Amino acid sequence: RASIDGALPGLVKPPGRPSKATFNITSQPDRTHIDQLVFDAGGGLGVRGSVDLDENGALMGAKLSQLRLSPGDDMRLDLEQGKAMKIVLRGSSFDVRAFVRKLMSSDAADSGPPKDIDLDLKAALVTGANKQVMNNVDLRVVRRSGVLRQFQLKANSGRAVVAGSLRGADSERGGLTITSADGGALLSFVDLYKRLEGGQLQLLARLNEAGIEGTLNVNSFIVRDEPALRRIVAEGGDRASSLNKIDTNAANFERLQINFQRTSDQLVLKEALMYGQQIGMNIEGTVDFNRDRVNLSGTFVPAFGLNNLFSKIPVFGPVLLGGQHEGLFAINFRINGPASAPLLTINPLSAIAPGFLRKIFGVIDSGLNNPSPPSSADMPMSITPQPRR
Repeated sequence: RASIDGALPGLVKPPGRPSKATFNITSQPDRTHIDQLVFDAGGGLGVRGSVDLDENGALMGAKLSQLRLSPGDDMRLDLEQGKAMKIVLRGSSFDVRAFVRKLMSSDAADSGPPKDIDLDLKAALVTGANKQVMNNVDLRVVRRSGVLRQFQLKANSGRAVVAGSLRGADSERGGLTITSADGGALLSFVDLYKRLEGGQLQLLARLNEAGIEGTLNVNSFIVRDEPALRRIVAEGGDRASSLNKIDTNAANFERLQINFQRTSDQLVLKEALMYGQQIGMNIEGTVDFNRDRVNLSGTFVPAFGLNNLFSKIPVFGPVLLGGQHEGLFAINFRINGPASAPLLTINPLSAIAPGFLRKIFGVIDSGLNNPSPPSSADMPMSITPQPRR
């Protein structure tokens, strides 16, 4: 009836599943040596090798000839704990989904890897989320006091090359860059977003003890079968005839740019922009992990290429549009509620209001979060009624 969970990401033995461990122990005053360790956690999971513990039972080192945290894993591990934890991983296949979930979780800053770490990983095949894989992965990470000192990544995702390195002058401050010729595959691999296809991706970021902040850019990509986009187009189609011409099954975009800040508590999106000839939108707000809440607001611009030309008009352009990347006619929307099931709300009045008036309607729209119950006149285009607080 014993259970194991949390010792290593991915290594889980629920109660009732048979498991077995055999090993030899040699005790010394300053350490305990565990040799000929064979641990079978069931379901093809387990480890083989030797482990050293200090006098307090803390891990000093390990040499594992077999490391299987997920079915299909085939890895070897050498670990040494000194001033920094040195980890060398080699093998033919490695499933990193559990590690990615741990890295992306809200408590990663509190229970993640030690501040001082040297990681050297080489694997022929690495499996990520959404059935995405990378080949010939070569990753080298050196981290000291929460700051990256070395970061090198080389891998292949299909026919696309994934590369990462520290940025020259920013290297002492933990700045890094990651590029990929298939941005959609990389975002899907780390389970950030799975409906984006193709695209030239560049991530410029800086890691610190508080979290990570930076800018994500993706050029020339397709968003396929996005429910939120389909709803906005469907709801606004009667008021903007250009929306009826948009193919929501495969919408082409020229650029995505997101300025973000990620901490253990929340994700902050600032000046997030995505546009193509048919569609443009900007969005900003927060995702609160501790409260499981999403609070985002944005503007959807149909016929972006033509609509946004008015921004070039001196003086009157910004007044008419209300923003650099907003159209003469656009639709305000909000996404809020539980992170697991957020609600999309559209303000239809903004579709007929140019520039500064749309900003005013945006303020009115924000009133949907007031304690007083919303009326049908306030949000006649809501996809799902806003909850009362």
